[in-house]
Amino acid sequence: MKTNRNIKQFIIVAGLFIGLFTGKIYANEQFQISLDYAQFLGADKQCYLEIYYAYPENSPQFQLQANNEFGCAVYFTLNIYQNDSLWANKQWKIEKQLPDTTNLSTSKKHLVDLIRYSIRGGNKYSVWLFARDYYSGKTDSTKTVFTAQNCSDSQICMSDLLLASGIQPFTPTSDPKFRKKVYDIVPNPGLSYGIDLHELFYYFEIYHLTLAKPDSQYAILWQIEDSTGNVVLSNSDNLDWRPLVHESSREIGQIGVWDLDNGSYMLSCYLQTASGKFSEITKSKKFLVDKQVEPLPNTTIPVLGEDHTFLDDFDEKRLDQEYDQMYALTTNDIRTTYKKIKVLPEKKSLIYNLWMMSAAEVGLSAAIFRHDYLQRIKEADEKYKSSFKPGWKTDQGRIFLKYGPPSDIERHHSESGTKPYEVWRYEELEGGVIFVFIDRIGFNQYELIHSTKRGELSEPNWTRYIATNPLDKY
Repeated sequence: MKTNRNIKQFIIVAGLFIGLFTGKIYANEQFQISLDYAQFLGADKQCYLEIYYAYPENSPQFQLQANNEFGCAVYFTLNIYQNDSLWANKQWKIEKQLPDTTNLSTSKKHLVDLIRYSIRGGNKYSVWLFARDYYSGKTDSTKTVFTAQNCSDSQICMSDLLLASGIQPFTPTSDPKFRKKVYDIVPNPGLSYGIDLHELFYYFEIYHLTLAKPDSQYAILWQIEDSTGNVVLSNSDNLDWRPLVHESSREIGQIGVWDLDNGSYMLSCYLQTASGKFSEITKSKKFLVDKQVEPLPNTTIPVLGEDHTFLDDFDEKRLDQEYDQMYALTTNDIRTTYKKIKVLPEKKSLIYNLWMMSAAEVGLSAAIFRHDYLQRIKEADEKYKSSFKPGWKTDQGRIFLKYGPPSDIERHHSESGTKPYEVWRYEELEGGVIFVFIDRIGFNQYELIHSTKRGELSEPNWTRYIATNPLDKY
């Protein structure tokens, strides 16, 4: 019901903005922002968070100002929740003026910025970023969720990966906020590479490195996996071995990704020493290769009648097929609403908002989430089909499609006194959640009976349902 209300609110607000402003000088059909983050350990042993955000220079609407220049303004609101309580709030405005807007429509420039906060290890943080274009009234929002890492003096640890659009030596003309010691590192919050970004740059830090002794050398092993888990690029045959003499290390790298097919990929970096790979000392981050469109995430909340990026060329038949595949992301109310929609732009708006909100829940861009979701459709049908439903319409298929594969599965098949049941664990979701499924009638049709995930079915006394004789559990 909550998702349905949000969609209705987006559509209503969008409709109010259509045609509201006249006399505009330049306005892109889309207004979109992107968001990413990385955690680092400071010199004072305090963990700090960097939040990166960006939007295309030509996204806001520009209007002629009193000084005969063309200006735009974007209002931002940042809400950070720590363990479900509001922890930080920040509001600000970014204004920009140009002498003319002649070349603005073809501009590929992105306005990138970052914000820093000190955080405490072990706490769960939810970061919400909202933006509103002052002149057009268009809005966008995006979200990411993570658990702050602990980095004690007794263990080697690694910062998050920072994916960048470029890394170069810091110079007097470089922007100080992007400085990392001697490097000028411009983040790529969209995590997308394509037409204008053929090279993926990465940066991370390693702390307490000398704990790896007596190993006298170390190297960084990186690899890129496609959405099926196959390694498509790696430096395993060309490791750069270095003396292990410093307490910490700053690592940078550059990887050509232009030859990769369009799709979602995972970059992982490992610490390698003479005694082997430290599998527990690794960090990973997803990114997207899209050589057909401008390398930005699809996080726009569209208004009726606007372009919808990957839905642009969809006729009604393709839209209905796309919506049918999104069964795991919908509720009965949303399905009823969709059946009543007869206008093509409204169908696009509902479908696009579903992708955007589902992606935000797991901290991904809409494009990456959609790609991964559609890749899992066939796998869900093969793994979880029952005698009565296709796999992607079962409870297990729905959870698999919506949240991805679980971190761990605890299976209990035909044990004495209990019905078959499974417990799925997701360690990275909301700081760790479970889903409990039971095969009530013995036809391999597992039903969801309990979850600790917010918004999912919750039954704290679920154990009584797995008993062969329910009275045994009272």
